[in-house]
Amino acid sequence: MTSIDEVEGIILSSMEYKENDCIVHIACEDKIISFIAKGALKQNAKNRILIHPFSYVHISLTQTKFPVLTNGHVIESFYRIQENLEAQCICNVLKDCLIRSVPTKEILNHFKKMLSMFHENNPKAITMACVCLKDILKQDGFAMHVTDCVLCHSKKNIETISIDDGGFLCCSCNIQNHPRYHKNELIQYYSLFQFKEEKLSEFIDYYTFDVNQFCFLMKWYCHHEQIQLNSFIFLQSILNL
Repeated sequence: MTSIDEVEGIILSSMEYKENDCIVHIACEDKIISFIAKGALKQNAKNRILIHPFSYVHISLTQTKFPVLTNGHVIESFYRIQENLEAQCICNVLKDCLIRSVPTKEILNHFKKMLSMFHENNPKAITMACVCLKDILKQDGFAMHVTDCVLCHSKKNIETISIDDGGFLCCSCNIQNHPRYHKNELIQYYSLFQFKEEKLSEFIDYYTFDVNQFCFLMKWYCHHEQIQLNSFIFLQSILNL
């Protein structure tokens, strides 16, 4: 006998599987679930609205050999993200990172908050995107070492960040191998990896990260995860236009 599971989460992606069917990935509080949406690609399909990427949905899944979508409803739709190419690309990059990781309640809440901010064209949306990427780096064990020099552990004369070494470097360990960072930017990265969850709103209000800083964090991610993401390559290409 088949059972029905109730699932709530954010649709990450959908891809054609068979004629009018598709395989969908949804991020829940502690896992990514893949399911089949039968007939959802038909123009007038009742479940078509449930498979749009970056929609927050509640759905019912029939547990057979592979979960099958039966019905559900959209709790919140962030459709305006599709109107901004840069925002869409950033969200797609983070979606690809999230699919490779293990989501948590905090990561999912931050991801949803970022989608909402891009949907509303909030100027701090990229800052929130950096918070999401930091979450994933921490979850995967690749957080930036920011409390002192990653090599000699001196807290004095910190001047740069080394992706290869994994964190902050002082002037003695850097030996001009990496460009110097402005003190304020080093403080930004320190705060990004050190702030507590209860200080999230204060962090977002106080700091502003830009798309170049997001790309730096993505280069960090790709280096330490030893992967190249086509979505990130595409983001870089549109930024260079």
